[in-house]
Amino acid sequence: MSEFFQLLSPMREDLHDIVHAYYVHSESEFIGEKEIKFSPSMYTSLSIYHNATVDFDGINSTTKKDKNAPFCAYLTGYHKNCGVARIETPFRKVGIAFKPLGLNRIVPSKFNQIFRGKPIIEAHCLSFSEDEIEAVFRASTPEGIVEILDELIYKRMNHFEMQNLEDIIELILESEKKIAVTDLEELSNLERRSLLRLFRSHFDCTIVDFIKILRFSKMMENRLFDDEDFNLFDLAYEYGSSSRSQLSLLYKEIMEKPPVSDIKRLRGSSTADRFWNY
Repeated sequence: MSEFFQLLSPMREDLHDIVHAYYVHSESEFIGEKEIKFSPSMYTSLSIYHNATVDFDGINSTTKKDKNAPFCAYLTGYHKNCGVARIETPFRKVGIAFKPLGLNRIVPSKFNQIFRGKPIIEAHCLSFSEDEIEAVFRASTPEGIVEILDELIYKRMNHFEMQNLEDIIELILESEKKIAVTDLEELSNLERRSLLRLFRSHFDCTIVDFIKILRFSKMMENRLFDDEDFNLFDLAYEYGSSSRSQLSLLYKEIMEKPPVSDIKRLRGSSTADRFWNY
């Protein structure tokens, strides 16, 4: 099989609160253009392509081979809608999926100063050198890749700590009922205006959008791939929606397709495509 995809965990225990997973993805044969549709995710990510360039149209991207470009790297922030990645084959890609506050712990500035309302940006703010990136792609084993990425992330760790944001994320992910902004005000002991500023600064999105993204991402992970007997009633309950029809409208708004037909597509997709889908 010419396509290779693998999820890898950090070796360093002190990175487990920062990194959800590393991923290695490649296609060694020329099969034209690979197209992957992906949904909003709770994991912000760093993607690095070897010998390639990437052009963006909003959240959508087109990656082309370029032997004169050693690598290209970009960061994906929080986004409300699905996107499409078109990748010219063959390709080699390494990436880091960060936990909800993981990227905050290695970037030198707040999210809104880095992303400035854009869903995807070039990853200059991480200051990875060409030699560091080349070392990642020269690694001969997955363990070697993890060891190098661990070191790159560890070297850039800062002292960011914000317990009220940690508590808010935990509440959103663990709650089985619809979350209101008033719930977050009470949990954080912050007034609404201060809470709004906090989310804009550290997530570059509104509270309402952040709740939607995290709960939708959790629903995609927990229900669509693990539960063969799912139905829209279950999904509506998981997402905190009041009805099946409301969930269908919301799903179509985000993924641009009705849930039933789109879920069939997702379940028939490859492991690599599924990873993109969350």
